[in-house]
Amino acid sequence: MDTVGAFLGPMLAILMMAATGEDFRFAFWIAVIPAALAVLLIVYGVREPTAPRQGERRRFPVRGVELSQPSH
Repeated sequence: MDTVGAFLGPMLAILMMAATGEDFRFAFWIAVIPAALAVLLIVYGVREPTAPRQGERRRFPVRGVELSQPSH
């Protein structure tokens, strides 16, 4: 998704600039829309994982058996 956005964003900006007679202000105001949506998604859609309680031990996410297996 990041690569697609990095490719399509500038392409859309070039097309918008060509269509509007190189109106930079219009292009930047249109660019505010996805930026605002991204901020709203982060603010209202992303939740922090719950932290372990004080003194609670967490298991290491990688087990020794997994390390000894050959990679594919």
